[in-house]
Amino acid sequence: MMKYLCKIWVLLIAVALIGCDRPAPDVKTEHAPSLQSDLMAIDTLMQSQPDNALTLLLDKEMDDPYYQLLLSEALYKNDYAQTNRDELLEAMAYFDSVQDPFLSARCHYMIGVGYYEMDSVVPACEEYMKAIQIMEEHYTENELVGLKAKFMALTYTRLVDIFSDQYLHEQAIYFGNQALTYYHKFDAEPWQISWMLDEIGSHYDMMDVFDSADYYYHKALELLPDTNNLTYKMVAGHLAYFNYKKTTDKDPSLKQLYHLLGISESNNEFCSRCLSIGEIYYHETIYDSAWIYLTIVFNNSPSTDAKKQAAQWLAEICEYQGRYDEISKYSNFLIPFATQNEDNSTLKSQLAKTYDTFIQQRQDRLNRQTIRLRMVLIVLILAGLLFVIIILSVFYYRRKSFELFINEPVCQHILNIVNDTAFKAKMDYKLYTDIALNKKQLLALRLAADKHYQGFARKLRSRYPKLTDDDLNHCCLLLLGLEEAAISGLLQKSYTAVCDRNRKLKKELGIREDLFDEIRNI
Repeated sequence: MMKYLCKIWVLLIAVALIGCDRPAPDVKTEHAPSLQSDLMAIDTLMQSQPDNALTLLLDKEMDDPYYQLLLSEALYKNDYAQTNRDELLEAMAYFDSVQDPFLSARCHYMIGVGYYEMDSVVPACEEYMKAIQIMEEHYTENELVGLKAKFMALTYTRLVDIFSDQYLHEQAIYFGNQALTYYHKFDAEPWQISWMLDEIGSHYDMMDVFDSADYYYHKALELLPDTNNLTYKMVAGHLAYFNYKKTTDKDPSLKQLYHLLGISESNNEFCSRCLSIGEIYYHETIYDSAWIYLTIVFNNSPSTDAKKQAAQWLAEICEYQGRYDEISKYSNFLIPFATQNEDNSTLKSQLAKTYDTFIQQRQDRLNRQTIRLRMVLIVLILAGLLFVIIILSVFYYRRKSFELFINEPVCQHILNIVNDTAFKAKMDYKLYTDIALNKKQLLALRLAADKHYQGFARKLRSRYPKLTDDDLNHCCLLLLGLEEAAISGLLQKSYTAVCDRNRKLKKELGIREDLFDEIRNI
């Protein structure tokens, strides 16, 4: 009976797991051999040596979806344009169709890269989001580790860049925190995590959420092992200007920025510090000093955004100081950006809608998963309750059956003999001849067992034809819970023979545990 109960329990659990609605396993395809051969080796090589991976790929030129994906990734990692876009689109459709989620997500990511290279920002954003959706639908959080976690971090980082470029602060912060989750799930470099913390802090900074900005800036600095690296100087520069905003005390901030200016290692880094210094002087209306640093930025910065910001302030300083003959130099520079600002406004609106759709779909997906998990939990609870009810019912039935069985006259007679007789294993069974059971009593015992245990003796003979009448009599006495010494005397068999029969019955009935308990379960 217990075996059948266990089978029922396993079946209920299986039903519950089916209710989880987990995705089907990856489908084996006609291209599966390529996934197990040289291309997988190249895929691994690309993580550390993308230049060598590209060389190997260019030597192969295979008509294979996996090959086209790897070629696209290798071109991107070696700063080449995406030259196999049509083939990559076919590869993406292929991996989507065969439900190979990781390769499918990577294809969508690379299609997004191609869109971004063509300045199609919204389609790029949609492809990155599609890649995330595929990964989250097909893998649990525990499965998104290692290379998969790295891929998720990279994809979220691309989204941070897109929304940061448009100064969509809340969205950038959201994607930044998602990226951080995955940075911590693989062996990310401290500077990578620090960079993302700084990025989040800068958006809180621009939103004037001082407490959060301060937290992220300092967290970013704490992670870095030394101060002599570009990331540390970048964060320190942001924190210096942030402290000026927070306290309006220019001197400590300028001191820090001048120090960073002195240890700048590139033109871009130098101009970035000049812009911060110029901005402080501009807000302090110390225009002569502001003019010096902002002019450096305007003339030398490789960043269009930095040049545009410097030009705006320089044009205003010209007006304040009456340098009307110089205003046109900066205002003319800003004219092309007027149309661009209108385009950016449209782009920001489109990106905001794309983000809202992504968040809503993600929330719907999480809600569906929550509902499925709740259903699974309900099924498991109900299955557990049913299992307990069945177990209790079985135990109740057994107890009731046993109570009725032992109240049969023949059973009472046997139990009275056992209670009144001190059976001993090492005594000669012939000493108990006068209390031994006769054929009529043994038949009555079998009939009593059949009556209260659903045809016990008949079931045994039907399932195990090799059992003899002596075997059946032995089993019926076991139902009464008698020990070997008592059975030896009642059946007039030696103690050794009784023990041998127990072993025989265990073997014949396939019983490994206690013979008495198992006999009652038949």
